[in-house]
Amino acid sequence: MTLRDLGVFDPLPHDHPLIGEQCWFCECTFVATMRVGLLPRETLAESGSFTVGCDAVCGTCLLRGTGVGTPSGPRILSRIKNGDGSPYPVETADGRQWRADEVCSLKG
Repeated sequence: MTLRDLGVFDPLPHDHPLIGEQCWFCECTFVATMRVGLLPRETLAESGSFTVGCDAVCGTCLLRGTGVGTPSGPRILSRIKNGDGSPYPVETADGRQWRADEVCSLKG
């Protein structure tokens, strides 16, 4: 599994249009190497079309508090690190750090 499977995109490149914009939740400013996700404002049924409007949020705001599976059992996600080259971009509430391929969604 990858962070993308959990809804978090690869780190932003330096020329991405979101650079300088703010997270819809915490209002942090997006910078290069930040991991972000999209939070839908409505469902497809509500939109009446094949597309929905979304707000950009930082990876941490998108997933904080989410239950995830790890090799040691279920954990609560605390933080998604920026793309700083760390092999452990996921941090759980117990302070442990995990590789992206060690973490999976608990949603069936």
